[in-house]
Parts: sequence; structure tokens; C-alpha cells
Amino acid sequence: MLAKPKSTEPVLTPDAGNLSGLHADLKAAVAAAPQAVAQLQLLASSYVADLDAITAVIGKDAGLTIQLLQFSARRMGKRAGSMASIGELVVHLGLEQLRTMAAEAVLLSSPHQRHATTRG
Repeated sequence: MLAKPKSTEPVLTPDAGNLSGLHADLKAAVAAAPQAVAQLQLLASSYVADLDAITAVIGKDAGLTIQLLQFSARRMGKRAGSMASIGELVVHLGLEQLRTMAAEAVLLSSPHQRHATTRG
């Protein structure tokens, strides 16, 4: 029988150090740019909001997009899975829920994380 070559990829083991590092990596992966969250808060604070502008802000920031999907799943359950676009989720959630999402958003803690989360 042939021996399998050793992998050079890191292996996650269930010790506390690796799990906390993994949690930090996942949190950074969904973090949103503070500027995008501020813009979302400003747009959602209007009595009459521009849903296209809100959808664009969320769609340009990977962290906000992920947080919208997670927030929608928590608030809407299975109905969120039937939505075909960010715009549909924005409409179904409404301004009050979008304000709540923006207030609870996980923000990037350093500018070095920005390149991984912002889409052009």
C-alpha cells in the first residue's frame, strides 16, 4: 500500500487556540467597512428611502451582503431562502429592520482587512 503524502495545509484541531483563531477569521470575513455601514444608516434613516441606493451599498460590501443574508435568515426563516436578490431582501425587511441590521453590524477593525471584504 502506498503512503499518502503529507499535506502542508494547516489542520484544525479542536483545541481552544485554533477555534478562537478560526472564530476571529470568520468574524473578519463577515465584517463590513465602517463607511458602508454609515452610508446604510444614513440612507435607512430617511422617512422615504431610496431602496436602489440601499441595495447598491449592501451589494458593494461583501461583509454587509453576508450580514444581510444572515440577518434575513434569522428574521424571516425559510422565506429568506426564496428571495432571489439583495433588493428583494431589502424590500421584505423594510427600513426598520435595515436600521436594526446596520446598528448591529460587525465592523472591520483595521484598514488591512478591507481588501478582503469590499467589492468594486
